[in-house]
Amino acid sequence: MNLNVAWFGVLAFTLAVYAVLDGFDLGLGTIHLLLGRTREERTRLIDSIGPVWNGNEVWLLAAGGSMVVAFPNLYAASFSGFYLALMLVLWLLLLRGLGIEFRHQIHHPMWEDAWDVVFAGASVLLALLFGVAFGNVLHGVPFEAPGEFRGSFAVLFNPFSLVAGGLSVATLALHGACWAALKMDGPLQARARRFAAVLWIAAAVLLAVMIAVSFAVRPEFTKNFRVQPLLLVLPLGALFR
Repeated sequence: MNLNVAWFGVLAFTLAVYAVLDGFDLGLGTIHLLLGRTREERTRLIDSIGPVWNGNEVWLLAAGGSMVVAFPNLYAASFSGFYLALMLVLWLLLLRGLGIEFRHQIHHPMWEDAWDVVFAGASVLLALLFGVAFGNVLHGVPFEAPGEFRGSFAVLFNPFSLVAGGLSVATLALHGACWAALKMDGPLQARARRFAAVLWIAAAVLLAVMIAVSFAVRPEFTKNFRVQPLLLVLPLGALFR
């Protein structure tokens, strides 16, 4: 096997594991203020991810480390061309952590409510940015032959990437609602199940829109599936699991 292909597999694996493991606490933060009607309910929701949220983000660090080792040109182009976007991601990750940790330092309604808003807002924006980044990977961005990015921050927010961002928010919110339905009980669990039912429909609709616009923007994106039919196992497995 080609070494680059092997490293690409490692990078894809670490990103996929990060999406699965950190997806539920990121999604829980996205619906945190809507799902938790009272301060006590919001405390229960945050406590349910308290033991694991920090460890889940290690997979994102592993993905970044793999990129540095295996694809230094990609790493250099990404961090120079998308500096502002990456700084936003880092600040949002930091604010999510502060929202979780600082909330418990002072037991005052105003203090707890303020950090709840920080935690929820950072989670929504982070889910959106991750989707926008994925959308731009599929759409393509203006790079010159030496690997230099030619564009602006606004270029990243094209209609295609915004659809991907909406799909990311809906999917991660669905993941968080399922986590809450699994971990909570009583009225909070029932509410989480209702959220999951609505978000499942939203995610399915946005996925259909995403596939439709993909044919318009990148009609050749199915070429790899025709060349390597075994790759169809991945999307079909996701649909029918």
